[in-house]
Amino acid sequence: MSIQVIKKKQKVDYVIIPYDEFITYADEGLIDVAYIQDVLSDSLGGEIVDFNFEDYVDNPVHLLRLNAGLTQKELAEKMDVTQAYISKLERTNPVSTKALKKVSDLLK
Repeated sequence: MSIQVIKKKQKVDYVIIPYDEFITYADEGLIDVAYIQDVLSDSLGGEIVDFNFEDYVDNPVHLLRLNAGLTQKELAEKMDVTQAYISKLERTNPVSTKALKKVSDLLK
């Protein structure tokens, strides 16, 4: 199962699951059918709203990593550091210019 968790200020705001898994849960009765119909209805009147990490992520290192499509572990491997270090960078505010430049240069 591929689950994405989106946090804002260290609080979980959204949990995203693939559509096929969502439908499977519905078929198994794990999600209320009325709720599914509401979710799948076009409540925005046909308008598609783009998802932007910038709306939810304040930390520039975290934002760079998400936009690059990397996990903390993958970025850590590219930088030859630990995943814990990346986690710490993503919780630091403000991020040092040196650390931000290193991540930015690596992901170009």
